[in-house]
Amino acid sequence: MITIDNTLGKNTLKILKNPITSLIIALLSSIYFYYISLSNKTPAYFITVPELIAQKADEKLRIFYDNTELENVYSSELILWNDGDKFIDYSDFIKNKPIKLYSTDSINILSVSISKVSRDDLKFRTIIIKDTVNIFLRDEEALEEGDGVKFLLLFTIVSKGVINPKFELESRIKGTQKGFLYKDLAIYKPNESKLSLYFLWGIIIFFISFRIIILFLYKKPIVFRNVEAVIIFSLILITSYLTIKHVFYTANLNWL
Repeated sequence: MITIDNTLGKNTLKILKNPITSLIIALLSSIYFYYISLSNKTPAYFITVPELIAQKADEKLRIFYDNTELENVYSSELILWNDGDKFIDYSDFIKNKPIKLYSTDSINILSVSISKVSRDDLKFRTIIIKDTVNIFLRDEEALEEGDGVKFLLLFTIVSKGVINPKFELESRIKGTQKGFLYKDLAIYKPNESKLSLYFLWGIIIFFISFRIIILFLYKKPIVFRNVEAVIIFSLILITSYLTIKHVFYTANLNWL
């Protein structure tokens, strides 16, 4: 039986003043706000402007691909990456709804290959079906934070009226509303909206500033109790680690 009296209040206050209790509270707070930042999956893609790499000039200069004569050959690069903090598992991809890249203009896709990948064990499989590139993530793989892959796409423009064909990408990723979203790498700033880090640093600054202001107003020496020192030190330590981790993953985009 628990009796609510002065003794209970003193014991509770004693527990709260214990540095170990403060450390646990600080750790739990940091972990909580860290996992808040992992709440969203953010798959993204970018495709470069088509580049002419070969063109038939006359009967002496002819282009063949797999015994088929072509008028021209263009290349584009498709980049897929995880722009969020939460990993995208292979089970988040639907097997009968792969990532599809196609153009509404008159083109024939010749080949697609991986030209760069963030890590060697990140495997993808591609199939071309009726001028549509179907992309599959290998089983037991996942797109971790900052993971990405770059595909080299070769194609030929069939209609002479087409100059810069437009590509469309369709995808279905569990945990997202629209799958892979287009992001322009020309103005791209990696994963800047790190709300949890801003919030944690805000708590630290507020905690320290509040304590200093109160002591200053009461004209007392600016000192911190053991409990306060433990909380502040723990928050700074954990938040610094999360900040460094965030900076590392946004500065080391190996698929670029």
